[in-house]
Amino acid sequence: MAGSTQAVHELIVTLADSVGADSRQQNLPQILADGVAGLVKTDTAVLLDEAGSLTVAAAHGSEAADLAATEVDSGQGPSVDCFRDGVPLAWTDLRDRTPSWPLWGGQARGAGFTAAYVRPLRRRQYRVGVLTLLASEATPHLNHRQLATVQALADAATVGLLHQRLLRRQALVTAQLRFALDSRILIEQAKGVLSERAGTTVDQAFQLLREYARSHGRKIHEVAADVISENLRLPAQTADRPQPPAK
Repeated sequence: MAGSTQAVHELIVTLADSVGADSRQQNLPQILADGVAGLVKTDTAVLLDEAGSLTVAAAHGSEAADLAATEVDSGQGPSVDCFRDGVPLAWTDLRDRTPSWPLWGGQARGAGFTAAYVRPLRRRQYRVGVLTLLASEATPHLNHRQLATVQALADAATVGLLHQRLLRRQALVTAQLRFALDSRILIEQAKGVLSERAGTTVDQAFQLLREYARSHGRKIHEVAADVISENLRLPAQTADRPQPPAK
C-alpha cells in the first residue's frame, strides 16, 4: 500500500499518544483523517456520534468535508448507512452506478470522486462514528490489504475515542462530586454562623437559609456563601416560627 509499514506504525503510536492528560490539545479525529489520507492518497472525513446524531469531526480535503456535511444535513449517505448498520461499506464505481443516495452521489461525482469506502468506528457494542474515504481518478481502487490496514487504524482510533469519552465522564463526575461537597460544607458553616447569631438551633438556622433562598430565587449554597462572608444578614424571625411536627 501507499506508505510504508513504518508510517502505519507511527500513525498508530500517534493515535495512542493523543489520549491522556493532554488529550484536550490533541484532535484525534483530525489525526486519523490526515494520517489515513496520507497513507492511501484519498480524501477522508471522520463523522462522530454526538448525543445520537452524526457530526463532522474532521476532514482531509474540502470536498470531503462538504460531502460529510451533506450527509449530516440530509440524513442520507454511505456514512449514515455504515454508522446505522455497523458494517463496512464500499462503492467502487460512482460514475457508472447510481448510489442509493442521489443527492450525495451527484455531489460526489461532481467533485470528481469515483469510489467511496466507509469503515465503522466501532468497538464491540460501542459505535462512535465512521471513517469515510473518497477516491478520485488519480487514486487506484483500494485493495483488501489497504482496507484491512485502514480498518486497523480506525479500530485504534475508536479505542482512543472511547478512552477520551471515559476520561471526560470521569472528570464530569469528579467535578459534580466536588461541587456537591463544597456546597454542603458552605451550608454547614452557614448553619453554624446563623445559629450563633440568632441563638437558634442548627435546624432552625437551616430553615432560615432554605426559606430565604426559595423566596429570592437563589441557590441555597450561594446564600450560605454570602452569610459566611457577611455580605448577607438574614432576619431571625423566620427561625422563631413553630417548627412542623417531625414525621
